[in-house]
Amino acid sequence: MRQKQGAHLRQTLPVLLSGLLLTGLFWYFMSSRVDQELRSGFEAEAEAGMAEITQLMRIYMEALHGVASLYAASEKVTRAEFRSYVERLNIEKRYPGIKALEFARRVPEEAKADYERRVRQDTSLESAGYPHFAIFPVGHRPEHVVVEYVEPMRGNETALGYDLASETMRRQAVELARDSGEPTASAPIDLVQGTGKGLLFIIPIYRNGAPTLTLEQRREAFLGVVAAVFNTASLMAGALQPATRQKLAFSIFDTGTSRVRPSPAIPIYDSMRSSGIFNHPPATTLRKEAMLDVGGRRWRIDITALPTPGGGQRQALPMFILLGGGVISLLLFGIASSLAARRTALRQADTLAARLRDRDETLRLAAKVFDNSSEGIVFTDVHANIVAVNKAYTKITGYSESEILGQNPRLLQSHWQDPMFYEAMWRELQSKGHWEGEILDRRKDGPLYVQWLTIDASHDEQGQITHYIGICTDTTEHKKAQEHIQRLSYHDPLTGLPNRLLLQDRIGLAIAEAQRNNTTVAVLFLDLDRFKTINDSLGHLVGDKLLQQMAQRLSACLHEAATVSRIGGDEYVIVLPNISETSVVADTAHNLLTAVSAPLAVEGQTFHVSASIGISLYPGDGQDVQTLMKYADTAMYHAKENGRNNFRFFMPQLNLWASERLEMENDLRQALERGEFVLYYQPQVEMVSGHVTGLEALIRWPHPTKGMLSPDRFISIAEETGIIILLGEWVLRSACTQGVIWQQQGLKPLPIGVNLSAAQFHQHGLVENISRILHGTGLPPQLLELEITESMLMRHAEPNIAVLERLSKMGIKIAIDDFGTGYSSLNYLKRFPIDRLKIDKSFVQHITTDPEDAAIVSAIIALAASLEMEVIAEGVETRQQRDFLHDQGCHLYQGHLCAQPMPAENVIAYLQEATLCAKAEG
Repeated sequence: MRQKQGAHLRQTLPVLLSGLLLTGLFWYFMSSRVDQELRSGFEAEAEAGMAEITQLMRIYMEALHGVASLYAASEKVTRAEFRSYVERLNIEKRYPGIKALEFARRVPEEAKADYERRVRQDTSLESAGYPHFAIFPVGHRPEHVVVEYVEPMRGNETALGYDLASETMRRQAVELARDSGEPTASAPIDLVQGTGKGLLFIIPIYRNGAPTLTLEQRREAFLGVVAAVFNTASLMAGALQPATRQKLAFSIFDTGTSRVRPSPAIPIYDSMRSSGIFNHPPATTLRKEAMLDVGGRRWRIDITALPTPGGGQRQALPMFILLGGGVISLLLFGIASSLAARRTALRQADTLAARLRDRDETLRLAAKVFDNSSEGIVFTDVHANIVAVNKAYTKITGYSESEILGQNPRLLQSHWQDPMFYEAMWRELQSKGHWEGEILDRRKDGPLYVQWLTIDASHDEQGQITHYIGICTDTTEHKKAQEHIQRLSYHDPLTGLPNRLLLQDRIGLAIAEAQRNNTTVAVLFLDLDRFKTINDSLGHLVGDKLLQQMAQRLSACLHEAATVSRIGGDEYVIVLPNISETSVVADTAHNLLTAVSAPLAVEGQTFHVSASIGISLYPGDGQDVQTLMKYADTAMYHAKENGRNNFRFFMPQLNLWASERLEMENDLRQALERGEFVLYYQPQVEMVSGHVTGLEALIRWPHPTKGMLSPDRFISIAEETGIIILLGEWVLRSACTQGVIWQQQGLKPLPIGVNLSAAQFHQHGLVENISRILHGTGLPPQLLELEITESMLMRHAEPNIAVLERLSKMGIKIAIDDFGTGYSSLNYLKRFPIDRLKIDKSFVQHITTDPEDAAIVSAIIALAASLEMEVIAEGVETRQQRDFLHDQGCHLYQGHLCAQPMPAENVIAYLQEATLCAKAEG
């Protein structure tokens, strides 16, 4: 009896063992593949999340560098200039994580009282000043670092006057920035504004021209800091894309400065607590820790995978296979055992065979579970001929099951890997029984795809290989996502060209290659001329499309080795490596100018654009990237100064020119404080009678060392630095005052024309400010004519109409200056309350010799007549020009033919003489 039971057991036990072995084998492979897929996806998403955080930190630090650049140009930045710059940054939309931008000034304890008094009396923005301003918290400290400017002011009023040196975390960040000269981040702090936890990003400001090479020099020259205030929750909400926040949880800890040993971690941000999704971290093994250096501090970022729809089902699949396979194996074992008890050997053998066939069928049914896997599974025999594949494998490769069975996997080879790659693969398979790695194959219809492939050898009881099992995951989309992240970091999103980071790398590589080959590298800095006019008049959408087309044109002009990049606005930089002759650079620059100046169609309009190019050469002009960029930029500005639409090579003399430009900027600020500017007045005359009908106020600068300077020498610098707002207000007030003085001297009332800059016109409270000046000086509004350029009006045309209507209702006259040089819309032009068009002198200059200019002038005069506007011509120098204008219907002019601009004291004598002449001719 026992012998029979032993025989039965020997017959049935292999059934159980085979089922369990096969079940375990499938469970093992599926578990490893599911884990690998989840880990691979998590790693890619975590990497993308870190890239998003790193990119945002870089963008925000660049915004802070922009504010610091104001003080690099001049440490005497006014409150109005600071506000104007921050308003242009539009931090609410472009930098949503920034709560405020601040300037904090270093104030020694002994100067505290005088400093507080000066700030209280500052009426540059608020007419009442800041009567309650005081440094807080109260207390005696050797020196204070006081928040003097904060923008936007609304919501941040409580920060004004706060002493950063009064609190440990802020003081440490300020001192570290001061001593290192580098951007610095603070540890987590409580915000003065009372809006929770936050951070400070700080850049130190030193006195202009002071040496800062040593620690002692930096401390001596320390002027203060510019700081960006962040609310941590808003900062990280802006850093992470919604899709990232749905998949990953981020916990950020400050571990101290990167210059010393890590200190105990301080929590900065917890996305799960902020979102309210979890009170405790989700139970998952998918976690990752990363370190990020932010402003000299080390952030530890813990990244955890969040549960996703379908993720639990995917993880449960191996367990389902294990349980299902075990149940089936036990069932087969029971069936086999019951059959073994049968007495008839023949019937027992037949039944057992039938049950074994049922077992095979059941195992095939179990295999269908694997057929639904997203990974491709392929079985080959010992000779690597394919004997079975699942649906995912056919989907990945594009081959049907019937097409792939019997084939060798080399059918999929893309030939991107060389034969040695496959030889090494098979050596490892033979020696270790396992191989895994990334491989590039080709689908049936031709496209390449990237896959992660795992191959295992299966052995029999004697250790001989019986077949191979391959499991592959298509990682093509993951690779594309990685490449997209890389492209965003190093390419301009508008044009697709390399950005500043990639450009610097390309220049560095070109320099290294030039050193080996003893050749030259050329850096060309290209800036479009008067591009701002297009942006202001037609909007940024048209401007962006023009920049995209220009990028294509520039790229088409260059050979493959060259690099063309966009570093911001309308500025492009071209790198020409391995240059043997300078003439090649000149020819390239000429070709670029020709390509830029060709007519360009955007949104149904045709534009004629020009450019200015500055060129620096390695090694003659500089040995490093920064020097070459700086000198090319300097040469470009020199090209603009010399008439635009040309190129200039850098010369050592241009350093002197750049220094003089910086000196001019500093002199300009001092001149406004010292009252060095004067107004000249140019008469506006009726052509036939010679009667003077008005005067235009024109600014002049009697420079202490350079003599009398005309506006074209300093106005552009005033506009770039923001000084133009204060300067324009001075011109307006002085002209109105002079008009009243002339009336008191018995002169007949004459309208006075005053030019408004774009910064003035778009300044908040313009109408109220003009009203105050008129009321304060006593000049009747009817005697003031405001001259506004065509491009200024077309920028934000609808709001501008409202402003002009308010001015017109006051009685003020409105004139469009330099008409014909912008891009006006006739639909808007007829809606503006305009009294007069002024024909630009560039058209008047050649009206007797250039038919095109003559036609333009005639058209402007006809347009003014149809719109019932006066028209006056500027720059009339000859009788022939005057006669032509008169024949076309223009009856007013100004220019050297009647009178040059003259100081105020000469105006009365000129008017008396002009009146006598007019009476004599009459």
